[in-house]
Amino acid sequence: MLNEAGFSRIFVSVISVFLVAVIRSPYRILAVYFFCRPLVQPSINLGNSYWGGIPLSSVLTGALFISFIILIARKDIKFTFSLGTLNLHFLLIIWLAIVNPYNIISISGISTMLKLFTGLLCALVAYNSISNKDDMIKVAKLLVISSIIPVCFGLYQKISGTGHAWQENQYSGLRIDSLFGRYNEFGIYLCLMICVLLIVILNEKKTKLKLFWVGLLLLQGLCLIYSLNRGSWICLSVSILGTSILYFKKIKFVYLIGPVIIVAIFFSGQISERFDMLDQKDEYGHSLDTASGRINYWKYVISVAVKKPITGWGIGSASIVMEKYYNTEVPPHNDYVKMFLEGGVISASIYIAMLLLTAMRNFFIFKKYNIWKFNFPVCIASFYFLGISCSQNIYTNVILFPLALVIFASNIKLNSLCRL
Repeated sequence: MLNEAGFSRIFVSVISVFLVAVIRSPYRILAVYFFCRPLVQPSINLGNSYWGGIPLSSVLTGALFISFIILIARKDIKFTFSLGTLNLHFLLIIWLAIVNPYNIISISGISTMLKLFTGLLCALVAYNSISNKDDMIKVAKLLVISSIIPVCFGLYQKISGTGHAWQENQYSGLRIDSLFGRYNEFGIYLCLMICVLLIVILNEKKTKLKLFWVGLLLLQGLCLIYSLNRGSWICLSVSILGTSILYFKKIKFVYLIGPVIIVAIFFSGQISERFDMLDQKDEYGHSLDTASGRINYWKYVISVAVKKPITGWGIGSASIVMEKYYNTEVPPHNDYVKMFLEGGVISASIYIAMLLLTAMRNFFIFKKYNIWKFNFPVCIASFYFLGISCSQNIYTNVILFPLALVIFASNIKLNSLCRL
């Protein structure tokens, strides 16, 4: 009888063959990847792998790379490798390979480099799939449609009280994590998808379809509330508020005030309770204030990182190094600190510069070109990602990091076309 691991292997095989042998359109490659990749995550969380012990994610990355090569070889597609501010991602990968070449041939090093490479591939495919506004809308719709299953499963978890049950901790049944297995990751996914969905809603001309997209937006917002992610709530709210000030002549503030009123009426108690937990302790006497705990942990991580400030300890080595020095494999929950630990100060600087320049680019182009319905949501996404990276580990996630880069790369290409 076919068990769960066997089914996962067959499913990944089918996806990989489909990517390589069937799909020839850039945006459809993205659609298949982002639709299928979350479906594989539960099996990965359970420790299942491909035949020969190969990670399931690596198989999908390999299929994505072959599809990418096929796209480059096609004569009917003019392929470019320029990604604007995201070109720094090329530099980051090259520098990480040069500064610590022995580490990247380790299992953890290869795994992390493949994850960074996956983000780059998705960004390049997205960039080269855009030739006009309609293409950008098409990519956005495909991404949004791919979020329907994770959103529906998240709502099922809330109704059935099974969210995060596999962890068997104090949040079991209280917080939802959908297919991701981690509620923080699900929250980040929802925030990015909300930004993509705003692109679709703002550009939708058919009333019935717009109502459908708005309904999906409400469901995504509901899942975001039930995932109980304080960091995502704060970062997304600040990003929306700040970006709305820039675009105050374009947007109707009633559309911002309305959701705030709805949340205040129906969910203020739940949100307030989540923030009240900052002063509480669990059954073992440990504080539930994760923010202060993380800040203290960052200090420990930085004290280790400064031992090798230029080269770092090697990409993918964070858990190994922290196990050695502090007897814990817990990641630092800060992408900038983690990159400093693994790649040194230069790698961290490149990574920060890439995200910061992308966000500032979106900040300064708000008055340019008549495409505010695209720039407004992407500006929200860029500042949200810049902020949430201070409290989460994202660049090693092969769903969230590629998704963010696809959003940024698509919009960079669309704005570059408007200059012509």
